[in-house]
Amino acid sequence: ENDVYYELNSYLYMCVDQANVFAHTLRNVFLGAGIAFAVFAGLLMFNFISVSISNKCKEIGILRAVGARGADVFKIFFSEAGIITVICTALAMIGTATACFLLNGVTKELFDVSISMFVFGFASVGMMLAIAALVAFAATFFPVFFAARKKPVESIRSL
Repeated sequence: ENDVYYELNSYLYMCVDQANVFAHTLRNVFLGAGIAFAVFAGLLMFNFISVSISNKCKEIGILRAVGARGADVFKIFFSEAGIITVICTALAMIGTATACFLLNGVTKELFDVSISMFVFGFASVGMMLAIAALVAFAATFFPVFFAARKKPVESIRSL
């Protein structure tokens, strides 16, 4: 009943509020873009590994005929996907660090606030590595699983 309500109408408060709205909007935009890029990268990796497997179907059959297990075939293609993932993740980290630096500069200049709103640290690097490894594993596992299940004779004759 006797609640008192105070409203702050200072320039600093308005700048911080605008910066907060700006950061919240960018967070949602970057989250959506990140999810879309992760799905797209997974589909591209899946396509790349599938094409690579279909082109090497005869070699897989020969490997299986000489006694290689499905896990051995998986290691070959997972190492191929791993190399691609490491290169792409390194480029993504450089791009993300640059974007954070530029966005912090724009935010400081635009809102006249001397705080860093976008932070790229160890947690971000760890999350990027985990997501990249998960996408590479999923995109590699399914095509290799189906190729390794074939009998060696079927793989050799398929071409």
